[in-house]
Amino acid sequence: MNAVAATAAIVIVLGAMRLASGVVVPLLVAVCVTIAFQPVAAFVQRRGWRPIVTSMVTLFVFAVLLGAAGLLGVTIIGELVASAPEHRAHLVELRAAALAYLDRHDLDAAARSLADLDLETWASGRLASSVPLLLGLVQTLGLVLLITVFIQLEAPSFGARLRRALGSQPAIDAGRAMQALADVQRYLIVKIASGAVKASLIGVTTFAIGLDYPLLWAGLAFVLNFLPVLGPLAAAAPPVALAALTMGPAGAIATATLFLVIHLVIGAIAEPRVLGRVCGLSPLAIVLSLALWAFVLGPVGAMLAVPLTMVLKLVVEQHPHLSWAARLLAYRPVARELLTP
Repeated sequence: MNAVAATAAIVIVLGAMRLASGVVVPLLVAVCVTIAFQPVAAFVQRRGWRPIVTSMVTLFVFAVLLGAAGLLGVTIIGELVASAPEHRAHLVELRAAALAYLDRHDLDAAARSLADLDLETWASGRLASSVPLLLGLVQTLGLVLLITVFIQLEAPSFGARLRRALGSQPAIDAGRAMQALADVQRYLIVKIASGAVKASLIGVTTFAIGLDYPLLWAGLAFVLNFLPVLGPLAAAAPPVALAALTMGPAGAIATATLFLVIHLVIGAIAEPRVLGRVCGLSPLAIVLSLALWAFVLGPVGAMLAVPLTMVLKLVVEQHPHLSWAARLLAYRPVARELLTP
């Protein structure tokens, strides 16, 4: 198969994944959950227990984490509902100040648009549109749990079966495939660990400065830590906006500074040094993979962009006509002597 045919095959597969994203997304999430929880499964297997016990233990741990997240979400929603009148008053004051500013500077069109904006109707519409999304999320999580159980049942023999299946294919290295799975596991563990550190620091610091809902911002930072490049911005925008609304410009600047420092120290200095070696992808490849997988699989694809690109890199490097693409994706620091004029 030449390079053109191989590239066409990859494009066709990506197109099929986009069309079947409703099935592919839960499957990929279940696979990632299984890989991330493999240390738990290995601990259980070392005790000599059967695979069904491993599946139940993993399912229990995952369900406990989801239950804790759900309880936290319900608590935060209750706090949001209770503080809604206070936030509404802040929004009214802020809109009045913005209208006065626009009128002073003769920005009549912008002032009319802002005056016609009904904040309560807008908020009610956003809340109503979020209900189907939450129901879809619950259905997807249920499917993920079901798939995870069956993957765990098959996991103990997967390595041997993969080697048997690929052993007769000289172009495919079964050992390299297992190494790629190990790399994906290390990547997920690093992201979970760094996300936990970020969430802890953000929760403590936002509580210390008196910002409302510190647990919400901690949980949001943990989840969006899996989103490359854009995750820190998406995690920082809501708390900074709330700080501007309730604490004024000084509070917003303080909150933005805290998020910037935390993400710089962990996300821009420590984490890339580890992930560059673990995932084997260049920074440019990570940015491009974010756009590609977000287009193919939506928001979940964006959050799983790095693991999926690691697998894609494994596929193309096994093909003699596409190995150059794998070399372009790979993380290779430039030697110091090459940078010297």
